[in-house]
Amino acid sequence: MSLLPINVFAQISVEIDDGRNSSSSWYPIAWSLTTHRSQSYYAADLLNLPKGSKITSISYVYLTSMRDMGTGGDLKISLGELPAMPSANNREFSENTTLVYQGKHNLEASLDGNRVDKKVTYTFQTPYLYQGGCLVVDVSNLDSPRSLVGSVSFKSISTQEPSCLSLEDEIYYYYNGEPSITFGVEPSSTAPILHVPYGQRTYNYGTVTGSASYELSVANLGGSDLHVSASKSSIFTVEASTIKAGETGIIPVLANPHPETSFQEELTIQSDGGSAVLSLSGTTWKVTPSSAQVELSESKRLSSYGLDFPYKSYRS
Repeated sequence: MSLLPINVFAQISVEIDDGRNSSSSWYPIAWSLTTHRSQSYYAADLLNLPKGSKITSISYVYLTSMRDMGTGGDLKISLGELPAMPSANNREFSENTTLVYQGKHNLEASLDGNRVDKKVTYTFQTPYLYQGGCLVVDVSNLDSPRSLVGSVSFKSISTQEPSCLSLEDEIYYYYNGEPSITFGVEPSSTAPILHVPYGQRTYNYGTVTGSASYELSVANLGGSDLHVSASKSSIFTVEASTIKAGETGIIPVLANPHPETSFQEELTIQSDGGSAVLSLSGTTWKVTPSSAQVELSESKRLSSYGLDFPYKSYRS
């Protein structure tokens, strides 16, 4: 009797999104142009992926009213890395990339011509081995259905600095925004690996006199159970949790704010799969004795609002 090989490396989805419902028609694919190319830059501290992770796919969310998507076009996706985010005056594509997908655009049409939300996933013909740098996602289409009726708008995120370079009719544009994207990732280790998605946001308030509970989404990119230890700062308390291999779990974070004060502090998430440091800031204020509240917020790479648990650093 022969045994089939078991893939001990869990596949997990890593989403880069700011929680807003915004879209742009110009990237990653501009359907009003015959040819188009764009590069989106995802900083290492935005991705928060361990070096050696294997990226196997990317997914985009789009809104369309097109009844006919044509023959499928000629789409190419390449990935590469830079030592850091490009400067704000960047007007040059990085050519140090590797082709990971070439084929049809695989976008689905709207059956009745009404605008509908859809999602497309491109599974790479050649997985990309991430080396820990600023990730470059290069998308080009050489055969857009320019003459077709309707529109395609891809969900996008707002960023604090320019992060998407687009070539449109031989003119370069550098946008303070980039496509919302989901990466399919296969980790490089069977050991547990802590992953804290960057820039999680929720509107939530808690009373100064009491406490508020917030949910922090944490993923385990490794091949065995991840054990998160209880930890505490002057305002925040993290409860101990266990997250199974290849899964995402919710860690309760309790806030006990001080009355009428501003604060900025670091909260460390400790685990047997590494640690993450969250940089938290906010202000508590008292409107009336019965409605004292706390609001937490921070702006970093993504334009933030409401409660923000951004990822600051990773240590293994």
